[in-house]
Amino acid sequence: MCAGVNHVLDGNQTTLALCAVRRVGPVNAAFEGSYGFPNRNFTLALRVGFGFGRNPLSGRPFLGPQGLTSGGAVALRTFADDNANGRLDEGEAPLRGVAFFAGTEEQRSDSDGRAFLGHLGDGNRASIRVDADSMPDIARAPARPGVEIVPRPGRIRVSDFAAVTLSDIEGTVAAHSRSESDEFYLLERQPAGEYGLELDPQQAAMLKTQLVDPLTYTLGGKSSVLRKSIYVKSTK
Repeated sequence: MCAGVNHVLDGNQTTLALCAVRRVGPVNAAFEGSYGFPNRNFTLALRVGFGFGRNPLSGRPFLGPQGLTSGGAVALRTFADDNANGRLDEGEAPLRGVAFFAGTEEQRSDSDGRAFLGHLGDGNRASIRVDADSMPDIARAPARPGVEIVPRPGRIRVSDFAAVTLSDIEGTVAAHSRSESDEFYLLERQPAGEYGLELDPQQAAMLKTQLVDPLTYTLGGKSSVLRKSIYVKSTK
């Protein structure tokens, strides 16, 4: 809300002015009015400001904050990557409520897994990050923590964020010649993929041990607990 009084000596005219500004979603609306006396002349005005664009993910037009085209923007999509290939395939569900942020701006994905971040500037690298704690399923995590882009005015970058399932690996470590030295190990929240398990080189050298055989394992797209025993032997 703003107000003002203007008095003009020439003609002895006094003008009272009022204005009110309100933001409704992405639209800025300003109402302005003035009244002058003794001539009793008045003005009323309604000013509306907003940005307009087309989301490349949905193909639909949208309204955005005023000045949207002065900097770059990014359209984001997040989904449950069940087969861990990094692509949105048929049957893979979008994820709602996942938080993305760039600087001070934060947006959450809608029911289609889409979010939009604007006002990213012009020419300077912008860092887009995803909040892993906002995942709707604690057994999932983003396949990457974020992405960096170089925004350009009026351009909308598209970026996918796959959410992969996490699994646990557990088992025992057994010395080849001493069964009483068995120890339990647990590797938590491992993403899908193929892995090789190795002993820490410094610790192995200090303990003079090595793996009996190479150890590899594969985690699929579904959350699970994989049990693997590790056998080590002395290098003395």
